[in-house]
Amino acid sequence: MDQELVNDINTCLGIKVLVEGISPNIDIVTIHSLDGHHEDSWTARNIILWLKDILPTYLPHARIATYGYDVSIGSQSSRTAETLYGHAQNFISQLALLWDSSTTTTRPIIFLAHSLGGIILKFALIHANQCDKSHLLHHKQIIRSTIAILFFGTPHQGTAALSASEMLCVALPVNENSPHTLLRELASNSKVLEIQLSQYNAISAHFNTKFLYEVYPTPLRDCKFSFIVPKSSAIVPGAWDAESIGLNKNHMDMIQFYSAEDGDFDTVVLLL
Repeated sequence: MDQELVNDINTCLGIKVLVEGISPNIDIVTIHSLDGHHEDSWTARNIILWLKDILPTYLPHARIATYGYDVSIGSQSSRTAETLYGHAQNFISQLALLWDSSTTTTRPIIFLAHSLGGIILKFALIHANQCDKSHLLHHKQIIRSTIAILFFGTPHQGTAALSASEMLCVALPVNENSPHTLLRELASNSKVLEIQLSQYNAISAHFNTKFLYEVYPTPLRDCKFSFIVPKSSAIVPGAWDAESIGLNKNHMDMIQFYSAEDGDFDTVVLLL
């Protein structure tokens, strides 16, 4: 891989603090989806990165950070062999390092997770819950401090629309840990997601959970439209202390807000 490309990729990976906040008393941490970017995924077409450009006005005492990881479907040169659980462990490790370095290990956390990012977040919290004082206690502290999660279009129960042929129309070689393998783990009736849902439900009572789902279909190639993550998968019926809310956007736009006048932005701010 070209060294310049490697450097470009590396600058997009890991935890990045967008806003330090004024005397911060809470952390807001975001994690993007498949083929995403730690800033661009959250940036509207008018170049407004609402996490940095709008949200601090409403939550001045929040430190806002975003996490980037590499699950790139459309690139031949930036694919990773990391598994879903491996991404989750990297995420929780880097967040714990940020906390340790800034001496904020008891500050409340709200997570905002989009699509695949929600699956990785759940694996991360399942992992953190298994830690104790004799094993990665600093990871355990993350789950102890988590107070709320906003899942944006997360396929908790899989989705048929996440097949490579329908959603992305690309042809990449498949290996054990290729992006296509990760896509298969997100398919409907996925055993991986079924097991994860059971493990996560056991700890979900610790958090205030909001399931946000797309109201409009996403435009695909050949003038087709699809609900990438239908409401039936984006919510978990019977989940403890959780509610479902529709956003008037498609799957890709649901984490992008053009201005504070956007009604969906108002909804998200009220949830925070």
